[in-house]
Amino acid sequence: MEKRGELSERVQVKYSGSLLLKEISSETYLEIVNISSGGLSFLPSHKLQKLSIGDCVHALLSINSVELKIELEIRNVRDNAIGCLVKSKDNVFHSYVADFFKGEIMAMRLVRIKDEILNRPIKGMAHWYRCKSGNELYFIEEKGALLSFYIKLLGHEVRMEDGGRYSVNGEFSLDYTEHIERFVRSASDIDKNIVNQIVEKLEQLSID
Repeated sequence: MEKRGELSERVQVKYSGSLLLKEISSETYLEIVNISSGGLSFLPSHKLQKLSIGDCVHALLSINSVELKIELEIRNVRDNAIGCLVKSKDNVFHSYVADFFKGEIMAMRLVRIKDEILNRPIKGMAHWYRCKSGNELYFIEEKGALLSFYIKLLGHEVRMEDGGRYSVNGEFSLDYTEHIERFVRSASDIDKNIVNQIVEKLEQLSID
């Protein structure tokens, strides 16, 4: 993927008061940095006991004022984030997160960055769209054929390089493909053919 200079600085998604996470035993509020239909990540807190992979944490998650009791199974521990698998009764977490994504994405509007300030790729033509929250879409096409793309949406990143090699940051599923499609279509002037190609690639990735 071609570099885009200083303007390509990544902006970490920060969720608003519509998403709150509280560990039950210590009543500690935790800052969510990434959420998907199957899990979430939060910033480490000195108020919590030291967590290790395999530990379980009982918490309350508030999504748009709806409170859910969930169990967090620790899957990875890093200095800047703790990643968890989320378990909830009757799998309600999945449906509430899906609704949350829909609401967040519907409020987004991708704005096209002027072509003249973009670095010209070696092959094809570059297009870059961003919204105020830092989510973005960048792709390179040649005569209507998609060569590569990069998408950042709600803490997830998906990249396809020229040649078809993928890299993914965050959990990926077919449900997430639907969210990305809605996000990409929020750019009113984007070629529908390009949108269809992006969705086709993402569907293939979710199946693989």
